[in-house]
Order: sequence, then structure tokens, then C-alpha cells
Amino acid sequence: MIVTFLNRVYVDANIPIYMQSMGEHIIELSMGCSRGARLNKKVVVIKPKKSINEKIYDLKPDGVDLVIIKEKTIMGLAIKMLIWVVSMSFIRFNMRHIYSWIRTKTSTTSKGNNDKLIYRLINSLINILHRWSESKFYRTQLYQDRKDISNGAKFNISYDDIAFSVNYLKKKNIVLKNKLICIHVRDHVEDWDGYRRSCVIDNYLGAIKYLASKGYSIVKIGLGSEEKCNDPNIIDLSYEETPRIVPMYLISQCEFVVSYQTGFMQHLTYMLNKPLLMLNLTDPIINYPIRYNSMAALKTLIRKDTGEEANFSEFANGSLIKFKKQNKFDSIYEFIDNTENEVIASIKDMIDFIEKKFKMSNEQIFFRKFLLKKNIELLEKKRHIGVYNYYMKWSGGNFIGDGSLCPWYVEKKKNDLGKSFLK
Repeated sequence: MIVTFLNRVYVDANIPIYMQSMGEHIIELSMGCSRGARLNKKVVVIKPKKSINEKIYDLKPDGVDLVIIKEKTIMGLAIKMLIWVVSMSFIRFNMRHIYSWIRTKTSTTSKGNNDKLIYRLINSLINILHRWSESKFYRTQLYQDRKDISNGAKFNISYDDIAFSVNYLKKKNIVLKNKLICIHVRDHVEDWDGYRRSCVIDNYLGAIKYLASKGYSIVKIGLGSEEKCNDPNIIDLSYEETPRIVPMYLISQCEFVVSYQTGFMQHLTYMLNKPLLMLNLTDPIINYPIRYNSMAALKTLIRKDTGEEANFSEFANGSLIKFKKQNKFDSIYEFIDNTENEVIASIKDMIDFIEKKFKMSNEQIFFRKFLLKKNIELLEKKRHIGVYNYYMKWSGGNFIGDGSLCPWYVEKKKNDLGKSFLK
């Protein structure tokens, strides 16, 4: 019955797509509206009582019948319960706590016991049961929305919000040139074991100087907890509490956005259909819902036992996420941020990419196909390769971004694939 209902939700145009939004995570809103646009269906989104960015819900998708319902209403609670039931969250929630309780009782999470054979066997048995229950109860085949994710809905900012943003910048005496670049870096948060997504603006200063010499205005956007950048070529709006709509307006007006590995910024550029350059990634680009007008480069992955750079395939075989979850990553690998020269090369590649109307080289296409193949293999094995695998399932298992890797990065890493690259 549940599978039948879910199939109807995806296929039957008479039943809306119901999505429960989660605070600042706008993935449900953007992906829900994109599926609604492709399937010609109404989209109903539950707006949480507390949202970090209220203005997200003021964005309007082109060609989508979007209804936003507040969470703390009778209708909101009813739809929330509906989502909870059809997604089998009641099974997921209880099973997750059962696994946690078993692991706690067997002390398999203790680093001292992980090397003992009995605990490794128990842990393996728990994982087997976990995968079996997922497959048995809620990993069934749903309707596969296989259309290109680059065809997602485009959102617009209201005239009132545009007027507010323009007036805000005018009061700040901020004058923008015709060509605008938005930069977002993560300089104030340290991630847990193995992620190390944080990066600093220092490695971007050479690229910023280059952009300024070409007549660009550079605005640094982000949360109000970031450090102020005193570079004269940067207009810094990230260190103070800027109204949330202002950076959204700036993104809608810019040539492209430079960001690190963050879900919020990537979805915002996706929604506003702006080119995105993601640097300092620790997961392959293939897992992100980005459009064809985006490029990326990963951090340098170093093996601690040899001190040498890891092979590119190690990014794509799912092992990094496994080591992160087992808290073993830091003992095996180390991430090194993109250097100043690599950032400059990425900026130049991005400008060239835009001028060439987002046409990929044969090498970029090869790497994209390679990552796509790896991703499908891992999904078939029900293993996690990236941060957003959970949402891949919601989109029918084909939550594959478009875009490509930067040419300089492809050139650097293509030898890692050896003979397969030459075929």
C-alpha cells in the first residue's frame, strides 16, 4: 500500500508532491519544486516554525504551483504525519536506536575494542541486519525520475526584496560594477573527523586581485560569524549580520559564485540558476544537485603512511565516507586546501567556461562519466559515497548533478585513471 501511494505521489498528476522543509536546508524546497516542474505537479512544502533563513520561502519558482504551509497548523501537522508514515520514518527511527543500543552494549564503538575479533564480528552482523532491514522494509523501487537534474526549477526574487536589497547597499555606500563575483568561504567552523571542509580567504587573495584587475566587483558573503577581510579589493558582508535577502539578491545579479563544499550555497545558486565554482571539496562533484554551468576542484588528499597524494579513484570508491564514519580518517588521510595558484587557475577556468557557453572538454566529459559510473555502482550496493545520498533516495536514486571538474584539476589527475582514461 505504501509503495503504491509513493508511486502515485511521483506519477499521478492529481496528487501533489509533499515535502517537509528542514530549517536552513533548502534541498527539499528546491528539489521538490524541480520534480514538480518536470512532472507538472503541485508542490506542498511544510515551513518549519524556526528557520535560519526565512527569505528562502519568499522565492518563487517559475512554472510551479507551490503551496507553503506553516508547520504549527492542523494542516501542517497532518501533512507532516503523512510524510512520516509514507517515508517509513517510524521504522527508520526505531531501527536506528536499536542499532545504537546494540553497539553501545557490545562496546563496538570503543576504539580499544574495534581490533578484537569478537567485536568486529558483532559489528559486521549488525551492519548486515541493518542493510537487510533497509532493503526489506523501505528501500523498495519507486518511480525513477531520470530526467536531467539540470532541468530543475528556476526561482525568482520578488520586486519588493530587490528594492530592499538595492536600498540596503546604497545606505552602506556600496557601489557595484557591472561585473560581480560572490565569494563564500568557511573560515569559522571546524568539521568533525575527516571532513575538514573549512578554508580561509588567504588562498583566494591572488585570484581576487586578478578579478579586480579585470574590472570585477568582489563581494564576500556568508554568516555573520566569519572574520572580516581587510583586502581593499573585497566588499565584505560576511562578518556582520546582513539581512538574509541581500546575499540572495547579489547572487541573482552576479556573473558566478565561488564557494566551498556547503549544501546551502550550492542549492541557492541552483535555485537562482547562477554558475557555481566549488573549490576545496572533500566529496566528488557528482553527488551535488548542480547545473551544467558549474565546475569544481577537490582538495589535495594525502596518505599519511607515504606522505604522497592519494589516487583520484580513492575519492570515488566510497572508502572515505566509510573511514569518516569509523573515525579512522585522520589516521589514514589528510586534506590540504587548494593553493593560491590552484584557486587562480580555477577562476580563469571558470571565466573561460562561461565564455565558451559551458562547453566541456573531452577530458572533463570522461571524468564526469567515470564519477557517474562509480556513483551508480555504489548506490546499487547501498553504500554511501557523499553527504547527500539520503536525498538521492528521495529523488528516485538518480540525484546526480551535472557540471564538471576544473580543467587544471582534470589535467593533474587524469594519469591516476591510467589505461581506462585512454580508452
